[in-house]
Amino acid sequence: MEYGSSKLSSPPPKTTRLEDLQLTRCFGPNICRDFDKATSREWLETNGLGGYASSSLALCNTRRYHGLLVAATEPPVVRKVVLAKLDVRVCQQDATWELSTNKWPGAVHPSGHQLISSFANEPWPTWVYAAPGWRLQQEILMPDGLNATVARWTLLQSPAPLRLEIRPKVTSRDFHSLARKGDLGKPTVRPYKRGFQVTWLDGRPGVEIIHEGAFCPEPDFYYNYVYDREWERGFDCEEDLFQPGIIEFTLAPGSAASLVAAAGHTPDASPQDIIAAEQAHRQSQVFPMLGSDEEAIELARATRHYLVRRGAGWTVIAGYPWFGDWGRDTFIALPGLTLVTGRHQVARAILTAFAPYLSEGMMPNRFPDSGQPPIYNTVDAALWYIYALGKYLDYTHEDALGRELFPVVREILDRYERGTRYGIRLDHDGLLLAGIPGTQLTWMDAKIADWVVTPRIGKAVEIQALWHHALQVGRRLARALAYEDAARHYETLTSRAEASFAPTFWNHGAGCCHDVVAPDGTPDTSIRPNQLLVLMLAGCLLPPSRQRRLLDTVSSALLTPMGLRTLAPDDPQYVPRYQGDPRSRDAAYHQGTVWPWLIGPFISAYMNVHTPTDEVRRRGRSLLDSLWDHLDQAGIGHISELADGNRPWIPRGCIAQAWSVAEPLRVLHEHLRVEPSSCRPASTRV
Repeated sequence: MEYGSSKLSSPPPKTTRLEDLQLTRCFGPNICRDFDKATSREWLETNGLGGYASSSLALCNTRRYHGLLVAATEPPVVRKVVLAKLDVRVCQQDATWELSTNKWPGAVHPSGHQLISSFANEPWPTWVYAAPGWRLQQEILMPDGLNATVARWTLLQSPAPLRLEIRPKVTSRDFHSLARKGDLGKPTVRPYKRGFQVTWLDGRPGVEIIHEGAFCPEPDFYYNYVYDREWERGFDCEEDLFQPGIIEFTLAPGSAASLVAAAGHTPDASPQDIIAAEQAHRQSQVFPMLGSDEEAIELARATRHYLVRRGAGWTVIAGYPWFGDWGRDTFIALPGLTLVTGRHQVARAILTAFAPYLSEGMMPNRFPDSGQPPIYNTVDAALWYIYALGKYLDYTHEDALGRELFPVVREILDRYERGTRYGIRLDHDGLLLAGIPGTQLTWMDAKIADWVVTPRIGKAVEIQALWHHALQVGRRLARALAYEDAARHYETLTSRAEASFAPTFWNHGAGCCHDVVAPDGTPDTSIRPNQLLVLMLAGCLLPPSRQRRLLDTVSSALLTPMGLRTLAPDDPQYVPRYQGDPRSRDAAYHQGTVWPWLIGPFISAYMNVHTPTDEVRRRGRSLLDSLWDHLDQAGIGHISELADGNRPWIPRGCIAQAWSVAEPLRVLHEHLRVEPSSCRPASTRV
C-alpha cells in the first residue's frame, strides 16, 4: 500500500477524548515527490467568508481557481485571486535549493516537490522539506473572518542558519478567469505598514504583504504559467503573474519566520498572535453528539469550510473551488453541516437568513458570483427548505423558530398549490407539476446554451416525495400553532397525493418508480436515483413490498463505491465518463455520472426499509468504506462532487462538495450509530 493512501497509524482506542484520535491526513515522500500523484491531490483552507486558499499538494497551481489568497470581496461572493503563490528558495553558504514547483509549456521548473518529505492537512496544511543537513516546515492557514493568509516557516533542523528567499507572485482577477500582463495594467509597489502593498492602476483589488524580513524590490512579470486541470477541462490554461520583489529571512535552527497577505483589511495583530488565535479557535470545535466515532468526527471537522457569512447571517458554499451559495445545496447539506455537529445557532441563522428571499413561494436557486440578484429557477429549493426546518425542529425541540417561520412554510405550500413561476402548480390528482421548455428546475440541472440535458418537465418523482414531506411538516406546525383549518387542508392534500402516487409512478416491469410523468401522462422509465427520496421521506406512498423492490432495483443498477449513478448503465443515454470539454461534461453530468451525496438518501432508504439491527447498521456503514479512502485522493479530507459512472470511479468536479460531506455525516449520526436517545432527532415534536 502506498504511503499516504490511508491514515498512517493504526486506529486509536475508542474514546471521547478528541485529542487522542488520529484525524490527520498525512502523505510521505513517495506521494509528495511524485509529480503526478502530488498534483492530483489538492488542499483547501477557508476563512468563513467565502474566501479560500488552495493548490495541489506539490504547491504547483493546476487550476485557475488555485491561489494562496482568493478573497471574497463581497462575502461570500465576488472572489478575486490576489496572491497566486509564494516561490521559496533556501540558501546556505554556497548551496541553494528551490522549494517551489511550477509548470510551464513543456516543462516543470523548478521541482521543489522533490524535497517534500511529508504533508499533513491538520490543523492546517503543513509541509516538511528536507535536504542533507536541514529540515524546514512550511505552514499555510487562513484566519477565520479575515481575507488574509498567513505563511510560516520553521527551521526544524540545521547545523547552521538558513536564508529564505520568498518571491510572491500576485495578480488581481476574477477567480473564474485568467489574466495576462496586458489585462492587468501596470502595478505599483509601495511601502505599507510593516511590509509593502501592490495596487493596480485600474482599481483592481490589491494585496498587502506584512512580513518580518527584509524586502528587496524586484518588480517583474513571469509569463505562461500552465494549469493542467484547465487544459483537461477544455479551457484556456495559461496566465502571467507579477513578482513585486524578494522577501528575505535568516532562520536560526529552531526559529520561525512569517508573513501575512491580506486584501482590503490588514490585521493589526502579529502573525504569531493570529496563528495562536486561529489554533485556539479550531481546537474549540468539538462534536459531543458524535462520541468517539473517528470517521464522523473527521467529516465534522471538514464541515467548517462550507459554513460562511452572508451579511449578518450564514449560508453554505456548495463546493470548492468554484461554487457559491446555492439554495438547494444549502438546505440538503444543513442537517449534516450544522445539526449533527451541534451548530444549532448557525442552522437557525441560515434558515432565517434565507426567509427574506422568499419570492412567489420560491427560494433562490443560487446567488451569482458577481453579486447580482438571486436566481429562482428551482422547484425543489423551497421544499428542501421546509425539510431543513423540520430537521432543525427535530434536533432542537425549539418551538420558537417554528412559530417564526410558519408564515414562510404556509406561503410556499399555498403558492405551490395555486401556481407560481415556471409552471409549478398542483395538478387535479394532488401531485405537483413543474417545468417549461428551456428551463431546468430540478437538481438534475445541466444546460448547454438552449439545450436542457434532462428537462424533466411534468411530475418528477422526488418532487412528489418532497411535497408530501413538506405537507407533513406544514400540518405539524399548523396543529402546534392551533391553525386547525390549515392543518386539515394540508391533511387533505396529503391524502390526495398518497392516493395518486403509486398508480401514477409505479413501473411494474422494472420494479421501481418512473422518474418523471409528463403532463400528458407519458412516463419516463429511466432508472435514476431520484426515487430514493420516496423511501427516505415518504415511504407511505408505496406498500412495503414495493419499497423493497425499488431499493433492490436501484441498488443493482445505480449503487457504486462512490455513491449513486444518475442513470442505469444499460440506458442508451448512459455516459460512463465525466470528462472532456464543457459541453461533453455537461452532457454527462446527470447521465450516469456518480454523485456521492446520494449515498445519504440511499442509506436512509435502506435503513427505513430494513429493521435497524446492529447487523443492518454494519452493512449500511460498509457502504461508506470507499469514501474514507477517497478522503486521500482528490480534495484532501473532503469528498468530491462527482465520480465517473464506470470503474475505477475517478473523482471529478469540485474537490470539496458540501452535500457530499454532509450527507454521509448525517446518516452516520441518524442511522448507523448506537447512541443515547437524547441525541436522536425527535420525529414527532414541533
